[in-house]
Amino acid sequence: MLKKWSKGWGNYRSLALIVLTPVLLLPLPLAIMTKEAECAFVLLLMAIYWVTEAIPMSITAMLPAILFPMFGFMKSSNVAKEYFKDFHILLVGIICLATSIEKWGLHRRIALRLVTVVGVNPGWLILGFMSGCAFLSMWVQNTSAVAMVMPIVEAVLQQILKAKEGCGGEDNPTLQLDGTWTHRLLWFPYMCAEASPPGAPSRGKQDLMMCKAMCLGIAYASSMGGITTLPGTSPNLIFSEIYPDCDSINFGNWLLLCLPISVIMLLLTWIWLYWYFIGSDTSWLIFVMVLFFPVLTFSSHRGYITDATVALLLGLLLFIVPAYGLSRKYEAMISWKEFQASMPWTVALLVGGGFALAEGSKESGLSLWVAELLTPLGELPVLATITIACIIITTVTQVASNAATITIFLPILSPLAEAIHISPLYVLIPTTLCASFSFLLPVSNPPNAFVFNYGYLTVMDMVKAGFGVNVIGVLVVMLVVATWGVPLFSLDKYPEWAPILPEYNSTTP
Repeated sequence: MLKKWSKGWGNYRSLALIVLTPVLLLPLPLAIMTKEAECAFVLLLMAIYWVTEAIPMSITAMLPAILFPMFGFMKSSNVAKEYFKDFHILLVGIICLATSIEKWGLHRRIALRLVTVVGVNPGWLILGFMSGCAFLSMWVQNTSAVAMVMPIVEAVLQQILKAKEGCGGEDNPTLQLDGTWTHRLLWFPYMCAEASPPGAPSRGKQDLMMCKAMCLGIAYASSMGGITTLPGTSPNLIFSEIYPDCDSINFGNWLLLCLPISVIMLLLTWIWLYWYFIGSDTSWLIFVMVLFFPVLTFSSHRGYITDATVALLLGLLLFIVPAYGLSRKYEAMISWKEFQASMPWTVALLVGGGFALAEGSKESGLSLWVAELLTPLGELPVLATITIACIIITTVTQVASNAATITIFLPILSPLAEAIHISPLYVLIPTTLCASFSFLLPVSNPPNAFVFNYGYLTVMDMVKAGFGVNVIGVLVVMLVVATWGVPLFSLDKYPEWAPILPEYNSTTP
């Protein structure tokens, strides 16, 4: 009987959540009968649907377009404006670049060049592939970066293990990449899928530990690279539009703040994974990394040209620039069909739903109500308040998608900052970055699930290693934001573009 009930619940779980959630939340708008309660009903309904994924996340994001006009605090035309903003133009340009990178194999060139540089020393090999994956994920989706790099990583691991077992021909200790070997490398995972399945018993413990460290390093590096640029990950893009009048959030400033965070996290995570899985039986290597990253960013202070303008210009050129010389038939770098296949419409709608939800919270007065409710938190030290918010976000993002987590919390954290009269960026920047720190479980984000499927890892491997990386991430973010971020974004002053609550709107000193 119990099995029958369990099977029935499994079959109809989504339908039950879809029907029961609004019914259980319905007393909120019916009993209180205020615009704030009606908006809270929509927010809670969307939060539950997003976390449980009872219906597709992009469809959940469309609920404000239905419910806000029905409740009567936003016109349908005003809600519709929130679903296509400057962010979407930026997304189109970035996806054009990502499509071109994948089509012409730039990711393979980067990964293979790294192998030739670092050799087969386990520590350097892990760092090399982590660096390559982090760089790629600055420009493409994290999942795409992992999907590009992991087949090459698997091929390299298989070749190293095969060489150690003394089979498969002549040993190549430095993995020299001549043309023939490169071709074999790219196809090796498919040729040896049956002969050497992941997790085969013949592998020694040390080899298996190296495989685990490599896989987790790739998954974690994709998130670390993604936070470095505004278009690198969905939470960054969602955050960038929460205060449209804030002109300090642009590609250049974000890169200046987050590149140190990404580099420090990458190095500390590499050390952590190396120590945890491989051990410290060899002396630590002393090295100096010099990064030159020239970035041409148009200033947004004039109010006309933004990062989206630059990205769209780049995307347009990729549809025009010929892929080959004059000796061959004209073909652009990318085609519309290739772009359309890569365009993440789910993310576009999800972000639009977040914008609509934030605007509805403002129009209905829910933001002001939350701000008044959270005013007592102003008695805590600012860093303590921000740290608590970061821990909550980091915890929630392990079980909910990164984009859904930041979309739910931004309308709550913005009025929190306004209530305690500190720069909203001081709260929103670290919490936005922490929304990408979903390192704990295979289901926390697609890159984790992707590397987990290769069979080297157990859930406990990921939990133990991920907990350490989460701690590293929160500490590094708090350190960099509280030091380097304060002068960069003037976080020690309440900005003019942020709303002033009634209790602070006074001419008295």
